[in-house]
Amino acid sequence: MLARLARQKVPYAVFSENRKFPPSAVGGTWLDLNLAMPDFAAACKTAGVKEVLQFYFWPTMGDATEALRKVGIRVRKVFVKVDYSVGTLIGARQAGMETFAKLIAKGRLPSGSVCFINDDYLASGALMALAYAGVRSPEDVRIVTLANKRLGPVYPRELTRMEFDARYAGEVLSDAILEYLKTGVYPSNSVVGPVWVEGETMKTT
Repeated sequence: MLARLARQKVPYAVFSENRKFPPSAVGGTWLDLNLAMPDFAAACKTAGVKEVLQFYFWPTMGDATEALRKVGIRVRKVFVKVDYSVGTLIGARQAGMETFAKLIAKGRLPSGSVCFINDDYLASGALMALAYAGVRSPEDVRIVTLANKRLGPVYPRELTRMEFDARYAGEVLSDAILEYLKTGVYPSNSVVGPVWVEGETMKTT
């Protein structure tokens, strides 16, 4: 489709996680899912965290490894297998619940552990398992998750999260396009991504 637009000499912009936009595009807005990772790493450093468990089922969605290693914190990645036959959202919740239930039963979530869950549906399942087992956050386990604004997981305490606001991202993209239409120049600093929200489930002191 982009090639066809280019052949027809129709101006177009790109919204992408890949910062290398096609040369035929007038510009693009970059979606950086790791935008809040330095803030997460700083919070972990302040709290004296030595290791973070990173739970994921979609490897390209939010990776704290680089940001944490820059401040000397180890990352242990835990791949969570999702059964897509029941639907991605239900499958992710079930997988999060089952994974955390097994870790709790085997005593593999030490007191004070920091768990970064890179998907809000996965986090919903994990929180169900923690609640069922009577494991509290932040007293027993510290929880941080990626979350979509207004669609994030629910917990009795405010979750510490990297929150993505899709509505705001749309506004940034619209403003960038309007700027191009007015001036002929697409803004070069058009970047959107999650912001760091330090709730109650990640103690830093």
